[in-house]
This record gives sequence, C-alpha cells and structure tokens, in this order.
Amino acid sequence: MIYDAVPAGAPFRQGDIFRGLPKAEFSMADVVSVIDSGVGQAPQFQRGSWDVFSRADAQLTALVPIRQVKAILITQTCDAAHAEALSFCEIGLFSEVAPGLEGARLEKFVKAVTKQAKDDQRWFYLPPGEIGFTERMAVDFRSVFSLDRDDLARFESHRVGRLTDVAAEHFREKLAEFFRRYPYDPWYPLTREEFEIYLRDHPGEEPFRWQRS
Repeated sequence: MIYDAVPAGAPFRQGDIFRGLPKAEFSMADVVSVIDSGVGQAPQFQRGSWDVFSRADAQLTALVPIRQVKAILITQTCDAAHAEALSFCEIGLFSEVAPGLEGARLEKFVKAVTKQAKDDQRWFYLPPGEIGFTERMAVDFRSVFSLDRDDLARFESHRVGRLTDVAAEHFREKLAEFFRRYPYDPWYPLTREEFEIYLRDHPGEEPFRWQRS
C-alpha cells in the first residue's frame, strides 16, 4: 500500500508514523500545580487558572492529563534532524476525523476521498495497511502537538512506519495547503449590480461596502 518500513535508527522524516505517543490535554481554566514540600514530605497541590499561575515568574510543575495517540510527523525532514522539538498531527479513525461516510457504499466513499484530495484540506486519508491500521484512518491537520526530538529518539519502537515516496509527496502538498489557507471571497471585485446577480446562486453572502445599496 502506501506505507514503508523504517530501518532501526533511521533519521526522522516527514511522514513517519507513530503509535502510542503522549498528547497532553488540559484546560487553562483549571490547572493543578504540584508544590514540593521537601524531602520526606508529601507534595502539596494548588488548583487555579493559568492566569493566576502565569503571574508568578517561576517554573511550574503541574498534573496534566495525557492521552495516547497515533500521529504522523509534520516537521520538514531537513529540520527534523536538528530541531529541539518535532511537530505531529494526530491520526484518528476516518469515521471520526471525517464523519458522514459511515456505512457508505464503496462507490460513494471512493468519490468522496478522491474529491477531497482537491477540495478539503482538513484531513489526509490513510487506508488500512501493514503498519497496524485495521480500519480506515485519517490525519487530522487541526490536531497538532510537539515532542522533544532527543527524547523521542529513545523510544524507537513507537515508530511503526512511514509514507512511501509517492504518498509523502501528496501528504506534503496537502499539509502545505492546509497551513497556507486564508479567507477568500470570490465576489469582492464585483460591482453592486454584478453582486446582485451573484447572489441569485449564492444567497446569504455578505456584500462589501462598495456593493451595498
């Protein structure tokens, strides 16, 4: 399929796929700080918002919930060899990352996935394959986190494979498209009269000030 095995000790490369990585998830409104009470003493805990803790000019140790996730490396290969931190996007079940196609006929699924390659930059499809994916999966470009590179290198077994060269080219382009998105309103150059015609097929679009009556 679209996956390659990774030789042990191989340098990190964009498109490397990992299992069981730690992803911290906590609320800035509810932070639990751990206070060292000294040798032989039980630690103390303080709870508050990040706004309170950030006013203290000191390093903070906190209790943070961690979830194990599958993830794909998005840091560019040239940077992955030297960067202190590597960036990842979470991989989830296709049905959760791109809902709406559960139980769809194969023809509808194929049409949706191939159309998405051009129209929807939010996710990247990963088919079942020999790296442990028994179900359809997808990269969620909206879920990004980072880990220390040297720390990650100590846990080689968590890297289960990488995208093939062909798949990596498509992944790189889709990733770039997602992060260079910007709002674009195609009706902005229309005159007031032209905009009124445009509204017939696109009701609800807001006019710019030069298009208002």
